[in-house]
Amino acid sequence: MSCTRLEIRNLTVALADGSRVLVDDVSLVVPAGGTVAVVGESGAGKSMTTRAIMDLLPNGVVRTGGDVFIGDRHLGGLDRRSLRAVRAGDLGVVMQNPTSAFDPVFTVESHFADTIAASGRRLSRRDRRAVAADAMREAGLAEAETVLSAFPFQLSGGMLQRVMVALALVNNPEFLIADEPTTDLDLVSQRRVLDLLRDRVRDRHLGLLLITHDLAVAAALAETAAIMRDGKIVESGAVRDILGKPEHPYTRELVQAHHNLYSPRFDAMLRAAGGGTP
Repeated sequence: MSCTRLEIRNLTVALADGSRVLVDDVSLVVPAGGTVAVVGESGAGKSMTTRAIMDLLPNGVVRTGGDVFIGDRHLGGLDRRSLRAVRAGDLGVVMQNPTSAFDPVFTVESHFADTIAASGRRLSRRDRRAVAADAMREAGLAEAETVLSAFPFQLSGGMLQRVMVALALVNNPEFLIADEPTTDLDLVSQRRVLDLLRDRVRDRHLGLLLITHDLAVAAALAETAAIMRDGKIVESGAVRDILGKPEHPYTRELVQAHHNLYSPRFDAMLRAAGGGTP
């Protein structure tokens, strides 16, 4: 039965010695088939929020409060094995910086084998390769069989990001977390990845939690946005309202910086320099 939401209630994360709160009382609801963007500058607590949701916090960091639900299922009471199965099955994850997210000594096929096995599925190698190849073709990698045999360092950043999307989708999750999915990609690869995520949300009725520092990315994919600063959600609402009528001073600062970057004056400067219009 399809889950209706991914819900984070009053999530709080701190350094283990108690010297600093990194995520402070954050609550979010991601509906099935909808996209929620968490937007903020580097160090705002966005990625730490996703790590806490997945119970993958780094050493020295602990979750001190809050709950995570997928549908009516509370993840707080699950053991490590069950949580791993949730991450591999119900909750797909696309991490930032694809060049560092893969183990370079294992082939792409090995990464798929581990992901599929973690969900509890037991497939023959032939069936596993077929499932992985289908997922990669869905992610826009036509030469799926060739890519399966490759090592991560043999692929471009754009291809690796598509492989990561395929890995996140291979076990048919209900929800997807995409943490800065276009970081370090060129503009063409960024557009392809964003289009891919949008299409998968639509076609599979996925819920997408999008983590980004870029308002343009949020506007392209999300219906609602939560603005994060210093570990707190300072403003949330429909993306059109956030962009058109920001209320919090920090949100206004973000929106103004975005408009300054893409203002007519900036376009004119580019044209004068021979760069054309972005």
